[in-house]
Amino acid sequence: GMNVLNQIASLAETVNRDSSLEENVADLETLKVLKDLRQSNLLLKADIYRYDLICWSCFPGCQQIFDYFIEWDPSSLKNDDECYSVILGMLHADCNAMVKKAKSLRFKMALVAGMKYFPDELGLLFLKEHHHYDKKGISKTTFHRAAEMFGEHQALKLIHECIPPSDERPIPILHHVIQHAPEYLNGFAKHYPDAGFLRDHQSRTLTNAILASGRTFEEDPMFYINLPDEKIEDKDMASGLYPFMLAASAEMPDLQT
Repeated sequence: GMNVLNQIASLAETVNRDSSLEENVADLETLKVLKDLRQSNLLLKADIYRYDLICWSCFPGCQQIFDYFIEWDPSSLKNDDECYSVILGMLHADCNAMVKKAKSLRFKMALVAGMKYFPDELGLLFLKEHHHYDKKGISKTTFHRAAEMFGEHQALKLIHECIPPSDERPIPILHHVIQHAPEYLNGFAKHYPDAGFLRDHQSRTLTNAILASGRTFEEDPMFYINLPDEKIEDKDMASGLYPFMLAASAEMPDLQT
């Protein structure tokens, strides 16, 4: 149930909603209280995880409190013990339009924080929830939850706002999609067309990432037919295999040895 720390963590959102105080005043005042509690050892780092303070403070009116907890313990967003993301916890239930709007703002807060502390994991966007499975017994990811709640179009729009394309720090987002949500590749590609020309941390092209993912000729013959000569001759940097051997090894792993 709710305890005093939970109430304090979310207090600013309640005050902002129910009073005429200037924006951020309640957030700042509550933050001072939390800092005093920490100074007095009445608020411990372990409490962030123990009492779900990330989730309780993940409201627009509590932005500075949320940032304070995340900065103190970034792993609490990921929750390594259970591989459970606070984002997933926000995206379980069916809800009306007003609640969806509120949840979309919380989703964006968590994803922005995730990108700050876990950029190589794409802000935990594809973190799997190991306690809830779909009908096929497959763990759903943060993104799949978001697509279910907001719809694919709106979910991608929210993600694009949180992870805008950047020339300064290009992110091979489509490589992540191929690995974790290949059925949404076209949707992501519309928002991140330039990512199709990037290589991932293994120097693997998107084409070879698709081949390595196990896409077969039977599933998508036109993908193979449309491969230009230079792609067919482009050896995969991660495995050292040529494209068609790479595709075969994805279907028959023994070929990789």
